[in-house]
Amino acid sequence: MGLQHKTVEQLEGELELPAAQLLGLFNKVVRKLAAALTAVLEREVEQDMVARREVDLTPATQSVDQDLVGANLLPQLLVLWSLLHIPVHKSSVKPQCCCWC
Repeated sequence: MGLQHKTVEQLEGELELPAAQLLGLFNKVVRKLAAALTAVLEREVEQDMVARREVDLTPATQSVDQDLVGANLLPQLLVLWSLLHIPVHKSSVKPQCCCWC
């Protein structure tokens, strides 16, 4: 039984306990050992994990159009739309031919 390589009958004589009680104690020890090893493994995995960070989900303070103007991308976007023959009406893209449908 365990690392002592003794049978339950041998331990029964040495410890003067019934076999059922010995097996119950052995089961209890194995469960505690398994729990301790699991805790060590969980701590190790937890250290390797990336720390959580809070995500700010507040609404944007400016529209997409304002953001594009602020980043100076709106003129480039308008040029791109004109090259693709896409009509621009208040920053909405509407298909001009059936291939976009």
